[in-house]
Amino acid sequence: MHELRSLQLFANSLRNEGLAAILDNCPYLESLDIRHCFNVNMDDTLRAKCARIKTLRLPYDSTDDYDFQVQKPISLADFYSDSDDDCVYVSMRASRQGELDEEDRMMLKTMRTFLE
Repeated sequence: MHELRSLQLFANSLRNEGLAAILDNCPYLESLDIRHCFNVNMDDTLRAKCARIKTLRLPYDSTDDYDFQVQKPISLADFYSDSDDDCVYVSMRASRQGELDEEDRMMLKTMRTFLE
């Protein structure tokens, strides 16, 4: 992809090493969108490599101009309640209220089993 000029990797599992490889091997890259790529930690080295990019969208940049519907990112803090000693799963309470679909409930159940 030596001639690549524009790349959008929205909500991708990209990491620092992958981004560095892209930046090192795509010298003509002018536009890069890595919004919601939360495995990327923009350190000084990556920031320096990105300095030549004309249009740069970083993992936590706004998605207001994104063409598709985007939901708020989920973090582990969303799954726990600090107010209870038993670490009540906030999302599990939400599922009892019918706010989560079957796939979400299965994912939460799997995560709960893994974390226990």
